This record gives sequence, C-alpha cells and structure tokens, in this order.
Amino acid sequence: MVQTTAQPVQSATSLGLSGSGMAYISGPEATFWNPANLMIADRPGRFHLSVGTGAFSFDPVFPESSVRTQLASYRRAYRPYKPGSFQISKDRRQKILEMHYPGNTLLSTHRQQADLLLAGALWKTEHYSLSIALRGRYGSTFKVGRGWYDGSSIQDGQQHIRDFSLIQRRSELYELAIGYAREFTFVNGLLPGANTLYIGITPKFIVAGPHLNARYDARYLQETDEDIQPVFNTFSAEFKLQSSGSHGQAFRQYRQNGRAQQAIDDNFSSSYSFKPTGYGIGFDFGLNYVIPLGYRNFGDQASKSLRIGLSFNDIGAVRYHKQPFTLESERDTTKAALQAPVQQMFTGAGGQYINYLHRASSLPNPLLTADSPSEQSYTALLPTSINTGLLLDLKHLKLMGDLAIGLDNTAFSSKNIILNLGMEARLLKQIPIRLGTTLAKNRPFTLGLGTGLETRNWDFNLGTTLLLQSHSPEAYFTGGAFGGLQLHF
Repeated sequence: MVQTTAQPVQSATSLGLSGSGMAYISGPEATFWNPANLMIADRPGRFHLSVGTGAFSFDPVFPESSVRTQLASYRRAYRPYKPGSFQISKDRRQKILEMHYPGNTLLSTHRQQADLLLAGALWKTEHYSLSIALRGRYGSTFKVGRGWYDGSSIQDGQQHIRDFSLIQRRSELYELAIGYAREFTFVNGLLPGANTLYIGITPKFIVAGPHLNARYDARYLQETDEDIQPVFNTFSAEFKLQSSGSHGQAFRQYRQNGRAQQAIDDNFSSSYSFKPTGYGIGFDFGLNYVIPLGYRNFGDQASKSLRIGLSFNDIGAVRYHKQPFTLESERDTTKAALQAPVQQMFTGAGGQYINYLHRASSLPNPLLTADSPSEQSYTALLPTSINTGLLLDLKHLKLMGDLAIGLDNTAFSSKNIILNLGMEARLLKQIPIRLGTTLAKNRPFTLGLGTGLETRNWDFNLGTTLLLQSHSPEAYFTGGAFGGLQLHF
C-alpha cells in the first residue's frame, strides 16, 4: 500500500469526500485548509461556532474485517509497544506480502493520522471575515522494507536485494490560528454576481509534542550472474535520527544500557499526557476564484458556479528544544550474517522502532553503533503542501476534485501526488449524501462515505472511509469522523 499526502485538515465532511473539498469546505475548519473559503458562507448568519470536530484515518498493515478489532489495532499503534503485540502467523505474513509488496516492491508505506478541532469561531462581514481556531493533530508515517517479512530476495537486474529499511516519522502538534479573508471583485456595478476572487491568510502559533524522524536505509546486496544463487553477506546501511521528548529520552536511555523494553516502559505511557517539546510559527495561504454559471434575479448571487481553489499549507518551522537527541551514521558497507524474517508486524507504536532494531541481532544496530550523538536543539519544517481544487456547484449536486503534493516527507505529508474525487448530493436540503475516492499509483481502492443533518441554526456531520481489496470481497473500515456541533447565528 502506498501512502499519499493527507489533506491538511481531516473532518467529517472531508473524510466523506475522501479528502476532496479544498474549494468547497467553509466555516472555521477552512482556517487550516483554504482560508479564502472563510468568505464563502453556505449557512445563514454572521457568526459561526464549531466545537469538538474530530477525525482519524490510517492505512493498516493488516486490515481487520471487524470494526471493533480495527479500532483496537489503531489504538495499539498509537500507544507504547508491548511485548508479544502484533504477532504474525504464516497466513498473515503471506497476506501482508500480497497486499503491500506486490511484484518486486521493496517498501510498504503506512499512515496514521488524527485531527481534533477543539474550538473554532468565524465572524463574517460584507467585506471580510475573521476566524480563530484551536486544533490538535497527530501523525505517524512509516516505511518497512520487504526483507523484514520475507526471507527471499528480489532481483533487480544483475543485483539481488533484501531490503531492511525502517523509516518512521511521528509528530504531535497543537495550533492556535487566526484567519483573515476578503474578496476582490473584478467587475462591479452593472454586472452583479461577476467573477470574484477570494484571498485568505492564516498565521498560527504552534506547540509541538514529542517528535521522531528516523531513517534506516539498509539492504543486503549481492551482484551475481543470472545462473548463480546469491549469498547475502554484503550489507549497506545509512542512518539518520532526530527526536525529542519521550522519543529522545528513550533513545538516549537505550544507548546507555542496551535494554530496549526498559527504555520503552520508562518513557512511554498508555495514558495520554501532552508534554510540549518545541514551539513554532507558520501560516496558510489560500485563493478561491468563483465563476458564476447562472443567476436567480438581478442583484442576487448565482445559484450555480465553478470554483477554482489554490492553497499553500503549513509554511513554517518548529524548534525542538526539550530532550532533543540526534544520531547520524554515514553509509557503510560491511559483511553481515543473514537476518531471519521477524515474527511481528511493525505498526509504529511508541518505542517499537527501538524494539525492532534491538531484536534484529544479525544486523548492525545503528542506535548503538552510530558515533557522536547530539543533544542540541534542532529545527524541523512543518509539513508544507500545495493543494489545488475544482468545484462544480449545481446547487443540489456538487462535484469536486483536488490535487495535492507535499514538499517534503513528514508525519503528515509526502512528495507523492494524489488525486481526490468527491460528490455531494442533496435530495433533501438538510441531509447531504457524500461520496469520494482517492486515486494514486499502486494504491488500493478507497471509498469515502458521509452524511449529516444541517438545519438553519446548527449542523452535525458524520464520515468514514472504507478500504476495498481486489482479492477480497470484504470492505475494511480505515477511518471515521464526527462533525461535532456547529452553530450559526
């Protein structure tokens, strides 16, 4: 499964539209996605309040048909690693290889993300809009080499490879944002409802929690003639690590005593307690160009329109200063005994990165062999991304498509290009029906579903995503969201 860029904001509406809606979604949540949309109010009133909007999604290593079991797997992947967790049977190992390593694929990528809009308020006037919003978000992205699960090699030309790469990026951010948007009408007066450009910007202050950016780029290599069976004794590896908070302290402790589980137990807790490790600033910038396609009456807004949106999200950086710990070792080629496949899945649980490398006894352990660790503060860029979107608004039917790409690989984004498609239909004005899907290379088919109840003065929305596999008739639950309570005055 190939992980792709996630939308800057996950909500019940965006999840139901499978990540599309960049030119559509308005209200306080637009503060973090496309602040230009703060000027596009689809609900009556000048003051709009949103409380308790939450969403989560993930790409499971091993999808479960039971929603309850799937949710339990999600929680275990967020919490600290426990011995004996995530065991692999023979059948599960084969299914993991079929799902995530088809053909000659060497790396699988998985994502886990959660967003919570704690509170947001929007004040809209005739000429400008102001918003203030507070949200928390968590992201974990990891890549696992095929060699961890598969004892056989993959031939690439004259070279045979067993990939033991292990990459994980994990981050927690709390953001206080103030959005500002206004409109610029190109033609005024005689042509009411003419094309309009909306522009918005959102400066934000960020408090960051524990941070992890670990990259172990490692492979067994053997160049042979086609008729010769390769013997893997050449091992090439490079390692880079940046960490803070509980992650940094766990790596530091492990280097001191070499006891993996003790380092995990002493530094990661099952009970949630946010501990700041860094501070930063950033901003989001957005445009929305509205082209009317028809008019109701002279002087009224168009009932149908085409919207073209563009946004630059998460421009900025965070300075990590509490319990920072960095390691780096340059690429080295050596002789190494052949490592057997592991007996447990890697899910990105707290501290599991340490456990995985500790248990790989035949591999050089970069956590112990890397020289010159540093405890100096470091700076990490925010998950900057560029998003574009189209919305064809036909009043009772909305069709939309988004393109997104991250400028760097982070816990929340990647450099892969992603296309999201969505549709919202209303047979009844108060009840939207949302469908969406995501298109990306080598990605299984996903389906977004959403609905809600939207009255004149309040809204409540729900959304979910389903994963559909070509070799299985079952659909797997991979995300959910609730719209909280949105009030309009």
